[in-house]
Amino acid sequence: MEKEELINIISYSVQHHEIAPGFFDYLYEEVKDSIILTEIIKEKFDFILSAFPNNSFFSLVLEELSCYDDMHSHIVKNIPIVLKYFHGDLDNLSTFSIQEYVNSHFSELVSYIPKDTFFAMAISDYYVQEKNRNLLNQYLMDYKKDYVSFLLGKKLSLSYSDTQLDTLMDVLVMLVDELLKHEELSYVDIKLLSAGSFSDVIEIGSKVVKVGDERYTYFMPNSPYFLAPLIRVNLEDISFLKGTIEVVEKVDTDIHISESELYELYRLIRLDKQIWLDVKKENVGRLLCDNTIHYKKTLYPDSITRGLLGENTTVLKKGDYVVCDLDHLVFEEVFQNDFGLRQNFYLSNAYDFEEKYQKSKIKND
Repeated sequence: MEKEELINIISYSVQHHEIAPGFFDYLYEEVKDSIILTEIIKEKFDFILSAFPNNSFFSLVLEELSCYDDMHSHIVKNIPIVLKYFHGDLDNLSTFSIQEYVNSHFSELVSYIPKDTFFAMAISDYYVQEKNRNLLNQYLMDYKKDYVSFLLGKKLSLSYSDTQLDTLMDVLVMLVDELLKHEELSYVDIKLLSAGSFSDVIEIGSKVVKVGDERYTYFMPNSPYFLAPLIRVNLEDISFLKGTIEVVEKVDTDIHISESELYELYRLIRLDKQIWLDVKKENVGRLLCDNTIHYKKTLYPDSITRGLLGENTTVLKKGDYVVCDLDHLVFEEVFQNDFGLRQNFYLSNAYDFEEKYQKSKIKND
């Protein structure tokens, strides 16, 4: 291929959003003189990065390019261009050692890199050094609504538009601000936790906030074996959205609970005429404080407001196990009247615990 032909191929592919992994490998295999191709890519580097059809390809294509001639050093020298167009997890760019550049030019980045890339820096312990933490915190406060949406809006954004979620994000910002004040922390201290099946999850000091899709049922038993929610709001009660906001105490999830301990927790819940549909150690935590509300002021004190039915007179203590994922808990009566729910349960690993419980029940009768 001649230089003009290569320029035309690259230009056409960029304009029609056809740059994908394997594209440059193919070109390098086809050309007789790789140096010419490398020079073209360098000249058009900004143009090439400006038009990816799928952002997930971005880091993969950069990795591909870095294998040829001196493209790796060229990419490193042009980190500002990379950051201008990159949206996503900076860990995907770790081979290009961008941490040094980020911290040396932190205040400059604010003017030209995408907000979600800045947000990705904020949730990583790697990129932003202590000397820039105050600048980062100020940036997050300036764009707090966007940041809260980045942290807690992913699950709901699969079902609703940004416009539909706008008012909810205002509410969530007020909630986050209140929790930060209570914990005496700042936006830069918020930690993004692994998302569950239904929810986006963050940690603010001793509190965990979950926001996500509609549950099997909003109302659930007020059981001592469930992690007590400080706040639990059915979004349908305050908007047209279907979903739930929860605030709970942080628990220790780095546990080594045995199968017999897991069954005992299932049995105790079962004795209260309740079904735990998703029995696994990942949904269990060890209490870091007694299972009550720990807050400086009253938050939805009555159980029914939080979707909890019945009275609970037992308080589990620090060190006890509790179910900390409340998405898969229903009354036995609800379970018996829902054919689909029963079918899914019978096919799940959790049904082994139910069979064991029923055998034990027959034996003791």
